[in-house]
Amino acid sequence: MNRSMNFLIVLVVVIFTSCHSKIKERSEKIYSRHLQKHITLTIISTPPPSNKSDFNLLLLNNGFDQDGTMKITDSLYRKKDIKALLIVAIKAFDAKQQFGVAGITDGQNNGSLASKYSDFIVNELLPYIKKKAAVRSFKSITIAGVGDGGISAFDIAWDNWQKFDKVGILQDFSNPGRLTDFSAITNKIAKSRKKPKLQFWLEVEKEQDESVKEDSSQINNLIETLRIKNVTPSSVNIQTPLNKHQSLINFLLWVNNGN
Repeated sequence: MNRSMNFLIVLVVVIFTSCHSKIKERSEKIYSRHLQKHITLTIISTPPPSNKSDFNLLLLNNGFDQDGTMKITDSLYRKKDIKALLIVAIKAFDAKQQFGVAGITDGQNNGSLASKYSDFIVNELLPYIKKKAAVRSFKSITIAGVGDGGISAFDIAWDNWQKFDKVGILQDFSNPGRLTDFSAITNKIAKSRKKPKLQFWLEVEKEQDESVKEDSSQINNLIETLRIKNVTPSSVNIQTPLNKHQSLINFLLWVNNGN
């Protein structure tokens, strides 16, 4: 009887442990000298690999469904579709001012903090993450965002391509029909003499209404500009996801495994 009871207890413990997520999530704050603000971070991590240099790092600008990202990361890790991944989601305190193209503002002065935000990412956040994670160098570093957050990510990666390996602009499923202005980043790249060795992930919406058509047209102009700049076609991944769930799954697989 006692043996049967002990067996059942062990079985329950094993089942509970196997069902328990190995993915960890926590919140932290870092003070930015460049932005003169405390910045809130949400950190999602798979179990650390034996060699921490095998970690892939993903920086996410504001606008992501962090709960959904956590669940998808957990699911992919359980299925062994991804290995070592560290995600740092950065909460914006003023997205209109932070996100944009460095040195360029619109008529309402939006994007006025873009340069300082870039300095924060490169000179403060990356060293902070490396120190906290005890990683000298990551296997890969990706920065991405949706809408204006994606433009910001693209601008930061383009200007600091030695620090990044991949960059992504994802579709904004939370604000369907919202027009994102890609003209500033497209013009900047067209005039740039840089030829960064980056991998690009760009999502194009399926055309449904006039605003979506205009948005797709603008991002297609960005894609064409990259082609004119002789960016290797194999380094540009163009996607048309059906929904946010599919978008995140495919994107995280690319971040962790894709080229």
